[in-house]
Amino acid sequence: MALSYNTKDTIVALASSAGAGAIAVIRLSGERTFEISKKIFSLNNNSKKNISDFQSHTVHLGNIYDDEKIIDEVLLTVSRSPNSYTAEDVVEISCHGSRFIQQKIIQLTTFKAGINKSVHPHTLSHSMATHLLDD
Repeated sequence: MALSYNTKDTIVALASSAGAGAIAVIRLSGERTFEISKKIFSLNNNSKKNISDFQSHTVHLGNIYDDEKIIDEVLLTVSRSPNSYTAEDVVEISCHGSRFIQQKIIQLTTFKAGINKSVHPHTLSHSMATHLLDD
């Protein structure tokens, strides 16, 4: 059974290698990238600047929040469509590399985005292989 998706979906995924390390990079890509990001990210300098107003190819120091609780201090890199890795609006969150922090940020992001499908790397690779074989 192939995994179905809409090319208009906003996705979130670990962009760095899996496992614990010094840092991890979590990538959001798609139409709702900035809408989702502003629900969890705040600049460290108490600025009220909106993520949607950030220039492309800029990096911002701030915190990831779950309501009022700080999850991690992060760097947020903004790349705007069409001049990004995916040709869509992209936000990359560079966070501390513990598995707990990685999972917490991904879970928080998917929750705030209203994503209720569980997609794992094995599912994606299996789906891609099946799709390629079907063509």
